[in-house]
Amino acid sequence: MERPRPFWDTARKFGVFEPERPGTVSANLGMHMTVPGGASVPMASVTAVGVMPPHRR
Repeated sequence: MERPRPFWDTARKFGVFEPERPGTVSANLGMHMTVPGGASVPMASVTAVGVMPPHRR
């Protein structure tokens, strides 16, 4: 039996960190999208974004 692929690909998580905590973080999922003509192209689907209050404008 094939092992299921992890839901979160660690290469698709991004963040900016302060010494004590994260300032901003985001994550996306790799997906495929069908475009006109029937081709399937890879894309990133943003699923989470977080920003600590001191880093907001």
